[in-house]
This record gives sequence, C-alpha cells and structure tokens, in this order.
Amino acid sequence: MGYREIQKTLKECGIPSPSVKQEWSTETIKKILLNEKYHGDVIFYKCFRKEYPSKREQKNRGEHAMYLCSTHHPAIIGDRKKITI
Repeated sequence: MGYREIQKTLKECGIPSPSVKQEWSTETIKKILLNEKYHGDVIFYKCFRKEYPSKREQKNRGEHAMYLCSTHHPAIIGDRKKITI
C-alpha cells in the first residue's frame, strides 16, 4: 500500500490529520511510518547541547555516539520490516 492509498483510506474513514489542515499529506504519513517511536524504538542522543549552561540544542551529526533502544515501549505500528510502501 502506498502513501496515496493510505491518504485515501484515512480520508474515507474520517480520521482527522494531526495538523490543522483538513487532509492528510503524504509527507506526514511518510514521517509517521518512518519514525522509530511508532515502532517501539528510541534513539538516544539525536540532539545535544554543545555547552552545558546553553539551552540551545543542535542535531548530532556524528559528533557523539547515538544509541538505539529496541522494544523500548509497545509499538503502535507493526514490525518495520513488514511495512512495504
């Protein structure tokens, strides 16, 4: 099932989009399906603070190790390997 088919199904079922827009965008559907949190996983250290007192965060682009915690919580979406788009 592709993004457009999912979009059509969500519209037919009357499921509201998470944003203020009336319709689901294919980009939103893609982000949800590819987000590790919906699959029960968590990636730690995606962002970090360069200096401690600073509240400014920046993306981790290899400066520090990132850690994947699989099955951290119950998955909302089934196994990532089984999803075919």
